[in-house]
Formats: sequence, C-alpha cells, structure tokens
Amino acid sequence: MKKLFFVFLTFVSCACYSQDITTMDKFVGTWRWVSNTDTLTIVLQRQNLYLNPGISRVSLVGWHKYVKAGHLVQSSLQYVGRDETVSHTDVTTDLKTTLIGHAKTTASIWFTTFWDLSLHSSSFASLTFLPGSTTQATWKLSKDSHWKTTTNGSPTTTSSISELPKNVILTKL
Repeated sequence: MKKLFFVFLTFVSCACYSQDITTMDKFVGTWRWVSNTDTLTIVLQRQNLYLNPGISRVSLVGWHKYVKAGHLVQSSLQYVGRDETVSHTDVTTDLKTTLIGHAKTTASIWFTTFWDLSLHSSSFASLTFLPGSTTQATWKLSKDSHWKTTTNGSPTTTSSISELPKNVILTKL
C-alpha cells in the first residue's frame, strides 16, 4: 500500500508541475508596450530558483527596461540571461533580476517580486493573456494592499508606487 501511495503521489506531483512549466513556457520571451515615446520592455526566461539548500522551484525570472518621454528611467536588461542557479542572492539586495514569478492559472503569471530600480522597493505584478491570444497580455503592477512599512515603530501603508505603467497591454515580440 505504501508503494502504491508513493507512486500515486509522485504522479500527481509531476502532472501539476508539468502544467505549471507548460504555462510558464508560453510567457518566455520578450514583451513590449509602446505609447508615443514611452516603452516598457520585459524579458522572461524559465529557470530553477533555489529557495533553500536542496529545495528548488522552476520559476520565471525576468528583467525590464522603462523609457519615458524618450529618456531611460530604469533598466536591468544588461543582465538578461543571468543564471539564477549560479549567482542567486536575496532579490532585495540583488538588482540584476527584477522579476520572479510562477504560473497562477493556465493564462496568467503572478510575479511575487517586481523590483523597482528607482524606488528600491518590491511590488507585485501579473501578466495575463488577452482572451484567445498568446501574443498579447495585460500587465498589472500593484502594491499589496496589506503591505506595510514601519516608521518610528508604527506601521504605515506605503504611498510610494512605481512610475512604471500600471495597467497596459504588452505584445510578445
């Protein structure tokens, strides 16, 4: 009975894991939004992230570049292709990889980390395919409504939020 349970558990784990990878693979690549002289470019790759010694998870990692009115605001694109399995550090001190996410549904990715290079703070982001599309997706950037900072020992809601576009449609290049 123990062997049967183990085989069943392994099969269930692999089936869920494969679906997650399949979803993430649909988002791998370069995405861009353009509005006049403003552009947001995001590059996503699937990599293993080591959460703790001996524990890893396949994740989407990414980098971004934002140009506003023709002027570069922030960019981590110079680090595209950086292997997280070799050079991973705590994302709050590592400005090289600015996006880390996982499949939320079969049509969306939830980025638990979007590192804003200008504010030096983390936000949440999501990328969701438009209905019937695999080349256009809605990008949403937000702070968690429960996210708090401490000022003089008292919790306060942060008012800083990125100047990057919050709700736009990106196109896969």
